[in-house]
Amino acid sequence: MYRAGKIRCPRCKEIWIREKAISQRLCAKCLNSCLRCARELTPETQYTARRGASYYCKFCDVERTQLATNKERQKDYHLLKTYGITYPEYTAMLEHQGGVCAICKEPPTTKRLAVDHKHEKQDKKQPALVKRKNVRGLLCWICNRAIGIFKDNPNRLRAAAEYLETLPAKQIIKE
Repeated sequence: MYRAGKIRCPRCKEIWIREKAISQRLCAKCLNSCLRCARELTPETQYTARRGASYYCKFCDVERTQLATNKERQKDYHLLKTYGITYPEYTAMLEHQGGVCAICKEPPTTKRLAVDHKHEKQDKKQPALVKRKNVRGLLCWICNRAIGIFKDNPNRLRAAAEYLETLPAKQIIKE
């Protein structure tokens, strides 16, 4: 049984008031915009599935159905929900980088490169369209982890590089 009252929209994270006991969880703004491109959904642009209206516009639904396998669709959903980018955008970034890590220029040791993004407070609560602005590139897991450990601070990274170049202990300890 659904209750009327204040609820949080799972897409935009805004609080809205549900007046009737209905199963609708999205706010009016999210109900009327495409999940992928945020284009306004009108009867002309909205994709209509067999079960009723969809949250995608006709253009994005065609692009989604062109993804060949179910795994690609799952990757597309994960990338969209987590980083605000689509699977075709990920593959375009991968081609632009030559299939290698943007920092160490080596091919991935795992299945694929990680999406490097700027972490902000309450990162998970941001809508997908805001998250996509924080994407910086594709990195291997070692470089991605290293940047995270240095807390995305360029001064710390420069100091670490200077430390590796000078090795202060070698000045005191002679061989």
